[in-house]
Amino acid sequence: MKRIFSLLVFLPLMTMAQTPKTGSKTLPLIESITTDTIKGRYQETVFSYDRFNRLTRIVNRIGYLQKSNNTSSERWVVDTTVMQKFGYVLDQRVPKYKKNTSYESNGLGSKWIKSTETYYYIYEQGKRVKDSVVEEQISEGKFFKNSFITTYEQTDSTLKRLTDFSSRDRSSFYLDYLDFHENVIAEEIGFHEGNHGGETTNYTYPKFDDKINPFAQLNIAPMLTNEKISFSFEEKELIILNSLKCDGGTNINWHLFNKNNALQSTIKRDDTASPVKDINSFRYTYNQYNLPVYCTIYIKKVFSVYQGTDFKGGLLKHFTFRYKNRF
Repeated sequence: MKRIFSLLVFLPLMTMAQTPKTGSKTLPLIESITTDTIKGRYQETVFSYDRFNRLTRIVNRIGYLQKSNNTSSERWVVDTTVMQKFGYVLDQRVPKYKKNTSYESNGLGSKWIKSTETYYYIYEQGKRVKDSVVEEQISEGKFFKNSFITTYEQTDSTLKRLTDFSSRDRSSFYLDYLDFHENVIAEEIGFHEGNHGGETTNYTYPKFDDKINPFAQLNIAPMLTNEKISFSFEEKELIILNSLKCDGGTNINWHLFNKNNALQSTIKRDDTASPVKDINSFRYTYNQYNLPVYCTIYIKKVFSVYQGTDFKGGLLKHFTFRYKNRF
């Protein structure tokens, strides 16, 4: 059970303002990104805005076909899994806080709140330096409330994020490290706990197109450098291209900060967690604004112990991007 921390002091109101990107005044804003449907199931991320075109919500949903003995009574059900809500002060472009709400479902269309995390942002000189986080969750019928701090150390080309969960009884922390220029080119994510070691995943992004990343048009993108739109898939949610066992699913990430869209990403996990590395290749179709509207991703699984030379299996995943009307 997590140690119960004292509630953090409320942060002062933000007084800084952010000038929106020129492109965000003319380009249509992203409305949703939806995966293909495999075995009666798809994933979707939906974006909502206020009258100032500030992002107010990001909603992750799962859609699935609820089957019945009578095929005429089968219906599609859409369950919200996570909702992110952003709060602002007056007409400022920089969010003061974000509240994440996670849901669980019984698979029959009913859901309930599993946990909430409220992030109060602290900025200095145009950069986020700290998050003050309040977490509430229900576990085994009991209610828990915790507080912790996330700190950020950012240079012109790197960002280190550290969340410390340590107590007098144990040491544990979450570490995220980014290397970027115009685009994120490498990311290392790890969780470490006491003397038990931890798990680390390395992402690299060696290739990008010369078109516009739709998520960079969001007002939160310049400030929340480490944020990204992520999808996680089990193997059964992917199109399998051969008879080989591919050994697991994959993660797909689009970083908000990026100027362009990734054409390739690699995922290398600790060998103790998985000896398989993912090499994901992206192919886009663009609209008249040079924004992606369709993406096909080929996932190549290779044995990481052989430095990517021993083929393990291949899979596919498709995405559709939709945008708001500009007018």
